[in-house]
Amino acid sequence: GSCGTGTAVARPYSSTDVMHRLRPDSASHIDLVEIDRLLFRAPREQLWVPPGGRGIFGGQIMGQALRAATLTLGDAGDAFRCHSFHGYFLQAGDPTRDVLYRVRETSTRRSFATRSVDGVQRGELVFKMQASFAADARGPTDPEPPEHQADAPEGVPPPEDLPSFRDTVEGLMQRLPPSGRFREELMRLCAAPVDLRLIDPIDPLDPDPPRRDPIRRAWVRVAPIDRAAHAFGV
Repeated sequence: GSCGTGTAVARPYSSTDVMHRLRPDSASHIDLVEIDRLLFRAPREQLWVPPGGRGIFGGQIMGQALRAATLTLGDAGDAFRCHSFHGYFLQAGDPTRDVLYRVRETSTRRSFATRSVDGVQRGELVFKMQASFAADARGPTDPEPPEHQADAPEGVPPPEDLPSFRDTVEGLMQRLPPSGRFREELMRLCAAPVDLRLIDPIDPLDPDPPRRDPIRRAWVRVAPIDRAAHAFGV
């Protein structure tokens, strides 16, 4: 007899591989469970894989790592703001397993603090981050720091006048069969921790869509959460 070998072929996770949902006691997609003062866990129940993605959404991994670093600042966390970080994605995250975040206190000073964070699954690094924090030294009567924002394009309706992505999807659901892959993928998109409002709406069910310029305009913001968590989401 002969012995043959097989080759495993990696494929993207589908909506049937892992069901994304938030834990009942979770306020956002970047909530963490504290195991020890420098060790945190992201439960697999709240990990998100974009449709067609190879693994956990990289932005979620990055936001959770930054949150873990901030939580180790203790009572001083409210006074510090992250002003710089560098992140490295080392391999795709497995959404069927929890992610552990190990934090190392590189330094803590009066005005600055730095933290190193390792995202780990199965004992292997999937993500590594170095974050630097600066204390907000403004007094109660000091002016706000300057802010910069480009002017909105002319002729664009404000986001309040546009339907949310969830509202758009709910309208599409009424035209879809009660089950199917496309329906599941739309539901997964609704679970994304962002508020998306399309300026130029499209109908993905139109069998003969009109020709369009290769431009997609939309209002996007992180789902409303507390100030610190908003920074992680961004």
